[in-house]
Amino acid sequence: MSNEKLVPVTIDADITSDDVLRGVQSDNFDHIQQTVQDPETVGRRIDARIIEADSLAALLGNDTVLHAQDYLNQPFQLLKVEWRPSDQPNGLPFYAVLTIADTDGEVMPMTCGARTVMLKAAKMDAAGWLDERPWVRIVKSDKPTEAGNYPLDLQAAPAPF
Repeated sequence: MSNEKLVPVTIDADITSDDVLRGVQSDNFDHIQQTVQDPETVGRRIDARIIEADSLAALLGNDTVLHAQDYLNQPFQLLKVEWRPSDQPNGLPFYAVLTIADTDGEVMPMTCGARTVMLKAAKMDAAGWLDERPWVRIVKSDKPTEAGNYPLDLQAAPAPF
């Protein structure tokens, strides 16, 4: 990566799971770091979420956004992953917004910036495995990294029924 400062450009496309995997593989995130969310694109995404709702619960669900750190060890179905640019100084230049269904079938968004969780979600999405609606859970390591962080991981979970 060069030392030149990247100039953000507004685009009408979303960050894709393929973009995420390609960036990690090449260790080059220029294509992501130049992304600025276009308000019209965000509006279209909200419209699509409403139009594509497949149940009353999905349509009228609450606006609560879960954070992966607050939902550890609880099984859920991973339905979809979207990517948003991140302004965090450490870590990857994006974070994941996971659409999940809990054990009661309630659909809700969950955010996560943990590298391993994001990479696994990106791989599952890019490979088409999210079509299987896998049951997974987020677990926290018992041991901290040298920096004192406790890494999160995405693991398979048994279906609750």
